[in-house]
Amino acid sequence: MKKKLINIIKKYPIIINFIQYGIVGVIGTIIHTSVLTICVELFSIRPLISTVIGFLFSLITSYILNSFWTFKSASMQKGSFLKYFITCLLGLIINMVIMYIVVDIANKSYLFAQFIAVVIVPIFNFTLSKYWVFNSIKVNSL
Repeated sequence: MKKKLINIIKKYPIIINFIQYGIVGVIGTIIHTSVLTICVELFSIRPLISTVIGFLFSLITSYILNSFWTFKSASMQKGSFLKYFITCLLGLIINMVIMYIVVDIANKSYLFAQFIAVVIVPIFNFTLSKYWVFNSIKVNSL
């Protein structure tokens, strides 16, 4: 069983990327959701604005971790952060649309809205990160 799993991983290295991306995503999600909650609960900032603030905190952390660990890229390459920012900005827009629909239209909890976004946005972001942001700036792994 263990040998079979190793062969599958060798044959499909994207599995490792996806697992690493997922771990970075969990860290980013914890940061995003924590900042969102602190902004709403402690500072009475509207959820729509608070999710933007949480996004900015998680953006920087996720970029660094994905650059050096997940995709093993030369992270300081010109344009990579801009591409990552655009990718995450599109993810943020998806997150905000979900937040608006669930909170402002359906009158449900902002945390429920964030849960929905946490399921949808990472799949979108991984795809763009893998095939657009970090695809052309690989460095040799040790």
